[in-house]
Amino acid sequence: MEKGQRRILIGLVATLVLWAVLLARLFFIQIIQHEYLSRLAEIQQIKRVEIPAPRGRIFDRNDRPLAENLRTISVSANPSKIKDKRRTAKCLSEILQIPEGELLEKLSNGGKFAWLARQFPPSVERKVAAKNLEQVYCMDEMKRVYPTGNLAVMLVGSTDTDGKGIEGIECEMDRFLKGTPGWVTLFTDVTGKKFPLPRSYERPPAKGYDVILTIDANYQAMVEAKLTEGILKHNARGGTVILLAPKTGEILAMASEPGPNGDANPGSSRVPSRNIPVSDQFEPGSTFKVVAASAALSLGVCDTFSRFDGEGGEKDFGGYTIHDSKPHGWLSFRDAVALSSNICLAKIGLKVGKEGLYRYTRAFGFGSPTGLQLPGEAFGKVRPLADWSARSLCTLSIGQEISVTAVQLAMAYGAIANGGVLLKPTLMKAIVDEKGNTVKKWRPQRVRRVISEEVAATLRDCLKSAVEYGTGTGAGLSWISCGGKTGTAQKYDPANGGYGSGQYVSSFIGFIPADSPELLCLVIIDEPQDIHYGGSVAAPIFKGIVEVIGRFPLTPVKPGYARLVLDSSDEKKGRAVVPDVRFMEWQEGKAILEDLGLKVKMAGAGRRVWTQSPHPGEVLEPKAEITLTLLDEGKRLFRIPDVRGLSLREATRVLSDSLLASEIHGSGIVVRQDPMPGTEALAGTVCCLGCEE
Repeated sequence: MEKGQRRILIGLVATLVLWAVLLARLFFIQIIQHEYLSRLAEIQQIKRVEIPAPRGRIFDRNDRPLAENLRTISVSANPSKIKDKRRTAKCLSEILQIPEGELLEKLSNGGKFAWLARQFPPSVERKVAAKNLEQVYCMDEMKRVYPTGNLAVMLVGSTDTDGKGIEGIECEMDRFLKGTPGWVTLFTDVTGKKFPLPRSYERPPAKGYDVILTIDANYQAMVEAKLTEGILKHNARGGTVILLAPKTGEILAMASEPGPNGDANPGSSRVPSRNIPVSDQFEPGSTFKVVAASAALSLGVCDTFSRFDGEGGEKDFGGYTIHDSKPHGWLSFRDAVALSSNICLAKIGLKVGKEGLYRYTRAFGFGSPTGLQLPGEAFGKVRPLADWSARSLCTLSIGQEISVTAVQLAMAYGAIANGGVLLKPTLMKAIVDEKGNTVKKWRPQRVRRVISEEVAATLRDCLKSAVEYGTGTGAGLSWISCGGKTGTAQKYDPANGGYGSGQYVSSFIGFIPADSPELLCLVIIDEPQDIHYGGSVAAPIFKGIVEVIGRFPLTPVKPGYARLVLDSSDEKKGRAVVPDVRFMEWQEGKAILEDLGLKVKMAGAGRRVWTQSPHPGEVLEPKAEITLTLLDEGKRLFRIPDVRGLSLREATRVLSDSLLASEIHGSGIVVRQDPMPGTEALAGTVCCLGCEE
């Protein structure tokens, strides 16, 4: 065989061998390793991505949103595959208004994933896409927003960056609010871009349930305004107010704010600290005297005609002396309660006895958590009988040697107000799904009967006398009967083992109307600096709150909750439903309205929106104008609107939206109003309307 032919033969054989090896390799890959490689490719190219569930919203009892979700855009990147990191950082810096160096540092970490910016306005997505940046991605992320700003902040609470509840109702009801995440399968190409595959949407996320609270946002705003006013007036360390419906146990408003002598300025931060009404304990002082009085009437050791010697304001009870703030002679049982005589109540306590007083103290709920749906509730402190000293019976009868929480005290008085039944307090009205179907509903929950209806009625009558001529005259109202009790307690100082000099807790707890109470309000002012008696400090604040709130009818809770929906014709015409931006930071409210194509006009000065016109729920044409009136939260002053010429119904609506009360004279069209339009007033001011047909 010639040399050339041998070369051809060798080449042919080599080619055949190569093809044989390739065919064998293909057989091995395609047949033998098919399943393994398919699984490997699926792992590398098809990924299961979790889809977060939209968090449920939180509403007040009248469907005003207190917490909801806002669609935002978050920007991420794959730094390991970005070639020109400096250009990428520069482009994104212009869009995101983040320092270029900060972005460059994130892009230089060499990893496969990095967050560059989170929870920015949706307009960012379009701007980033226009830059056509490699390995930079925009994704939807829901941001928790609170339309009413700091209103009811300690109740509603907050979430972390990932949307998990960490405070207040957000934390306590997280299991209902958080929903169930879904997931989707995506195909990833060689450049790292992800694409959905046909039928890849395996499970959609289940939206969290919405939570409806018992509080009324209007009541809450008024309570917070009056509380702040009282704290500043008395230069106090802080204060607490609880407003509730004694017949149901529903909390209608609950506020607690530090004052200029406290840890922070009122309303200075969205982040709540602790829920003081359930977590902080204090000596109640004279407001606790109703327990000894209740026990005495229930056990039959006293009646309203029983008389006690006030001893001229000072009495030695055998090794310890009890004083009254004013000297008293002989007092009836009713007057002893109304005038809050320490000496007479100590004598009543001696008649009740240790076992009786302890039993009724525990029966009223002291020493046990109330079960209110807020984290961190304290038990209070009631010492067991074995630890009582020789003076404990008398001092406990006047509210010393015991620690209570504000909620415990409010619910104890709620039992007197509703006819003798201790109820479990609640902040929860209902949990509903996104269609408005009720998932869970709260009804009044009875704990136990503490006293009889007859005893409760007698005590209400005594407390009515306390407001008529006793220590609570500062709480009296001209237009409705009122009952209540003052409290002035010296604060215990653990540093010296005694009561601090000049440190007091001033309180008043009352209800209206006195005979069949519908509203109950507790006011506590911590360390007032000028005067310290509960009748002079807390009672007038109670009066200011009830003067306003008592004139506003309590709106019954609707089944489900309202939804503002455009019909198809409105959508085609570009019309928009006006959202409720009251109480929002003005920048946030303005941005929401402008995103709907509305023009925004600002009026007044301040940080937060107080009123808006047109009203929430109205349907507006494109580019219509809406006016936002701002409020200076420090002063809580704003100008009274002009309602002359309006129908009575429309006038009361305008005033109600401005958190003003109405006193109506006549009917028909409003022709006179007092105060006059433009007058500066506090929230809750009563506006008298004169109407004519």
